[in-house]
Amino acid sequence: MSSSSSSSRNVPRRSVHGVPSTCWCGKNIATFVSTTNENPYRRFYRCVIASQRKTEHHLFKWEDEAFLDEIKMADAKRLDLLHDVQALSQSVVAHIEAQKTSLAKLTLDLHEKLANITEYINGKIDEATIKNTEQLQSKDSLANKSQTPLHKVPLHTIALGVALLGAGAWFYSQLT
Repeated sequence: MSSSSSSSRNVPRRSVHGVPSTCWCGKNIATFVSTTNENPYRRFYRCVIASQRKTEHHLFKWEDEAFLDEIKMADAKRLDLLHDVQALSQSVVAHIEAQKTSLAKLTLDLHEKLANITEYINGKIDEATIKNTEQLQSKDSLANKSQTPLHKVPLHTIALGVALLGAGAWFYSQLT
């Protein structure tokens, strides 16, 4: 492709990227078709004033070059977006991994605390069981001596045993 024109001069033009909308002078741009032998039927953008004032250097740009500029700018934006998405993806993956690590640590801490609570409750249940067994044995010996009915065992002792047993079962169900 030739970027010369029979109307172009050896004066440097102001650079415009992409498809121009106005000239540096502020006037609108029009699309023309070249009638030269060098660029027949090649379309170009030109300032409306430039056709009237041949000595001034207003905007001139070939249409195909403007489209190539637009494509290059769109491709650059696409690459920027691609890099942004990749960086965001890496950031999200790192954040998720940090959350997984934190969650795993919290899970281990909870299991440890639950094991400690379960051990404490089992100890209390064992203590209550021993105490109840001792009380029952002493009552049995008294019952044999005085014939005290079994239904007169203190209810608070039985209630404590049942409550501790229920709490232990609840904690066990939470673990599984």
